[in-house]
Order: sequence, then C-alpha cells, then structure tokens
Amino acid sequence: FRSAISVTCYLVSGAISLPRRFEMGPICFLLFASILSPALAQSPWDLLLIVQQWIPAFCKGEIGENCLLPEDWTTNPRWTIHGLWPTTMNGYDGPNYCKNSSTFNASAVLDLMPELLLYWPNCLGNEPQDSFWEHEWSKHGTCALSDALLATQHSYFSAALNLYQGLNISLILAKNRIVPSLDAKYHLSDIVDALTQA
Repeated sequence: FRSAISVTCYLVSGAISLPRRFEMGPICFLLFASILSPALAQSPWDLLLIVQQWIPAFCKGEIGENCLLPEDWTTNPRWTIHGLWPTTMNGYDGPNYCKNSSTFNASAVLDLMPELLLYWPNCLGNEPQDSFWEHEWSKHGTCALSDALLATQHSYFSAALNLYQGLNISLILAKNRIVPSLDAKYHLSDIVDALTQA
C-alpha cells in the first residue's frame, strides 16, 4: 500500500474538508489518512482510510454520558483507531456492508486482542467490548475482502493495527506540540503541516 496523508476533521454536523485557517477545537475528533490500494481495478473501492479518533472529543460529540475511556487513559492519552474504511475516489463513504454472510468472529483475532484493546478500544460503555469491532467489520471490513491483502478478518484488523502504528499520529503531532485536549485549539494548517512533513 502507498500512503498519502490527507487530513479531514469529522464534525458533529458531518464530514467536511476544513479551510486551512480553521481552528481545531474539541469537536474535531477523527483524522483520516488515505492509503491507496495496489489493486484499484479489481476492487469496488479505490483507497483505504485509516481513521483515528481522539476519544474525549468523540465522546463529547457522539456518545455523551455512555462514554467509557480506556483504563490507562490518564497516563496514556492517544489517538485511537476508529476504523479502516475502503472508500472510493469520489470521497463518499463506502462501499458499506458488502458481504453480510461474513459475520464478525472474535476468535479470528484472539492473538491481536491486546493490541486491539489498547489501540482500537470500544468507548461505548453500555456495549460489549467487541461490539465496536463487530460494527467496523460488518460495515467496512466486509468490503475490504475484495483485496487479497485484506481477505480475512485477521488480515483486516492486523492491517489496521500496522497502519496505525506505522503512521503514529500521536507521536507526530506531539513532536509538533499538538496535543489534543478539550481546551486547546490548533490551526488546521499546523496539523496538516505536521502530518505531511513527517
């Protein structure tokens, strides 16, 4: 896969590309990095988005009181994985829910569980831990099956973990003194510059 960083903030009102002077506040909670598929012609999608979230902002914008921060959050705050989304070059979300017969099976990713819990936690406090992974698999992972490198649940979740660790947005932003909080604001241009120069 080839990566090309593109930063988009997902706001409570919807997904938009923001002007470069926009100041990122607590409502910006998802970052998208585009990963181009090596087999564009054989897939119903053109690229993968490795989507990362800042959990406190995600909770404030989407979940509310049912939010559950990871146990180590106070000592290890970080961007976490929201998903690995096959998408098309037209910028629309999708394809989605491609193979309903391929249901999520937690035993297929048992060896990845420690990393999934750390880097891809479920912050829905009233849901089983694996419900977030099940949702992401059903909606997005089943569409990734069309790529030979992502043809199993294990390869899909493993690829997301590898991309997350390879991009390490938390470290890149921290090196540029950009540490998300519910109080601090950053110019989008500073975030884009930090990520594209990494």
